[in-house]
Parts: sequence; C-alpha cells; structure tokens
Amino acid sequence: MTLYLVSRRRAWLSEEELAATADCSPAVLATFGGDIRHVRSYVFAEPDGTFSAECLYEATSAERLEAYADALMLPADEIRAVHADFGDAARERASGRVPAEARERAARVVRR
Repeated sequence: MTLYLVSRRRAWLSEEELAATADCSPAVLATFGGDIRHVRSYVFAEPDGTFSAECLYEATSAERLEAYADALMLPADEIRAVHADFGDAARERASGRVPAEARERAARVVRR
C-alpha cells in the first residue's frame, strides 16, 4: 500500500462535528475491506472557528481515499502520495544512534 497525505480544509464547523466524525469513521473505514488504514491525523483550529486536518493513510489508491471521503461526507481537498519519510532517521539522530544508511555510506567510503 502507498502512504498518502489527505488535506481537509475547513471540514468541520464545530468540535461536535469533529467528534462525530471521529466516532463514526472506524465503522466507515471497516467497509473498505482493508484497502485503507488510518495512520494519524493532525487537526488545526482555523481563525474563523472551523477545523481543518492533515490526515495520513496507507491505501491501495487515491481513488479509494476519495471514496472514503465521500462516504464520510468530508472534503479531500488534496490527496498526495508521500515520496519520502525522514521521521525514522531524525529520531535515530536525536537518540544518538547513527541511521543504518549513514553507517552503510561510511563503510563504502572506508573501503575505497
């Protein structure tokens, strides 16, 4: 499956609407037969009082994510396939461990 970032701009008018979506989304997601897996969502309060989100999913296709958004009656303003994830390497550096790719590059340089 591919990792996708879905932008939902001004999708909710209130915290109650947001909570209702959170309550029903697992049941709706289950109807997609494993084609979509929710990874994480970040919700933002907008200056006008609405709420937006950036949602991370693993999915078989962008079209399946569009169908999921339609089933939830939510916008999917933008659906983008994730090209790279630097999270693991950044966490390893922060912990003082050297990422595997850096160790491999260093080993190749030493062998020359």
